[in-house]
Amino acid sequence: MKSIKQHIIELDQSDWDYYTDFSTNPLSNPFQDQTSHSEFIEKYFKRSGKEIVLNLINIKKEEIHKANHTNSIFFLGILLHKNTEVKKEYFKELNPSGYKEFPFIWFLTCLFHDFGVAHESDIDLLNKIYDLDNLKSHLKIDHCLLNRKIAGIEKVLFSHIRQYFTYRRIIHKRIDHGICAGLYFYDRLIKNRIEKEKVRNNELFWGKKLEKQYALVAATIATHNIWFPNDETACDYIKFEMKSLINLKPISLKHYPLLYLLGVVDTIDPIKIFTSSHSDDYIMENLNLSFSTNMMIIENKSDSELDFNKLLLKADNFNGWLNVETKKEKNRLTIIMK
Repeated sequence: MKSIKQHIIELDQSDWDYYTDFSTNPLSNPFQDQTSHSEFIEKYFKRSGKEIVLNLINIKKEEIHKANHTNSIFFLGILLHKNTEVKKEYFKELNPSGYKEFPFIWFLTCLFHDFGVAHESDIDLLNKIYDLDNLKSHLKIDHCLLNRKIAGIEKVLFSHIRQYFTYRRIIHKRIDHGICAGLYFYDRLIKNRIEKEKVRNNELFWGKKLEKQYALVAATIATHNIWFPNDETACDYIKFEMKSLINLKPISLKHYPLLYLLGVVDTIDPIKIFTSSHSDDYIMENLNLSFSTNMMIIENKSDSELDFNKLLLKADNFNGWLNVETKKEKNRLTIIMK
């Protein structure tokens, strides 16, 4: 078995950089060179002509929230796509303009999925925003994601975004970061596309066909933090008109591959689990990965100081949410995707 870091280093540039065949300015892998994690995210958006969407937070003045976690799940998702049935079954090979579809969609989904975290417990924002209409007004959202019909997203989850936002605001006193980022992202991507399409001789593709993919990406981000109710929270879900979520079936790879893939890597990301006590390099070098058709195995090295029980416990978060089977051993976790 190879370490996570070795797997990432051995990826072809075209596996994760969708525009590499069309650009003379290749991106640098933050797990392989001196590029900082926040710089990688900023450069990826800038090189793709979408730097305007990063204005949700000021990346010049503060580190992007958990940028190492963001980039970790980005590359883990790329590895799953390349080494399992995900590549063959669930995504097209090319976009209309000729570049690879998956790294394009995955870049947008992963690298922006946590951008709303900086706003989640902002006191000033909490005092201004009580519901989704307040949020849309505050963020100057003109193109509302909720007005779209979107293929590939769980319809019940999507239809309860408004109620879930209010539930989080009232019960937890939080601005849900997934919903905040998803609605903002869709609006800014649409505005950016419209302006870019007006520019003659633009080397990038800015056709209206992109809006279908923007909607899927934004809806995935908006729903990725919607928790399914348990026995303790069911009454509150009913109170906030979310009864339909109580008996919702777990998300499957077959029906909702983008949300499913984000859920798997976001839940089990070793960087997020171990970063408080170990360096990124240590984590990535002391965990091995192997893959098969619908399976990923994570294994702790024999001399590793990582407390693997923490990762095994995180795997319990799949229960009732994602259609995942797990097999737990002392220093080994098998994840079977269904």
